[in-house]
Amino acid sequence: MVQHSILTKLPISIYKDILKKYRLEESNVLFDNDTHEHAKALISELAKSAKDNGLIQIHSTVFCNTIFDSLEVKEALRDASTRGVRLEVKTIATKDKLGAAINTYSNIFMDNFKLTENVKIFDAQNEQLNNFMVVDKTGLRYEQELYPLENMQECHNQPRPNMNAIACFNDIENAGALSSFFEKQQ
Repeated sequence: MVQHSILTKLPISIYKDILKKYRLEESNVLFDNDTHEHAKALISELAKSAKDNGLIQIHSTVFCNTIFDSLEVKEALRDASTRGVRLEVKTIATKDKLGAAINTYSNIFMDNFKLTENVKIFDAQNEQLNNFMVVDKTGLRYEQELYPLENMQECHNQPRPNMNAIACFNDIENAGALSSFFEKQQ
């Protein structure tokens, strides 16, 4: 698998063009996704990559408004919902700590939406996993640092400075593993 770590150093417009290219090619390039603006762009492109009647799984500490309430992300996820895509969200926080955006997606996806709160997800070595998104057990975005719940509330009002995430549109092995860990935790 090829890795590109320079992408987030590019202007956001070029980054978005590259993401679209990777999505359309179903590329197996692993790349960085570090800034707030880059995260919104990637989450949008990942949502667009969902197959008709597919599945988007999101594990998030608090489902930050600064990302999920952005027009770019909402439009991409709304489009996915019109194609019959299901959205499953598992959060570490309880619903009262989640951003208002969670209600938007509940209304958009209706019967194709499932929220499970107060859940921590662990890997095969029983290590707690960080925030991640998996699309159709193929595409993924994974934050490489664990952010404590008490530090995450601020993300409803201001962007986190660095997400330190990696992503890929076609990584069946790692996306499948994350999806499996997601499904095991109730």
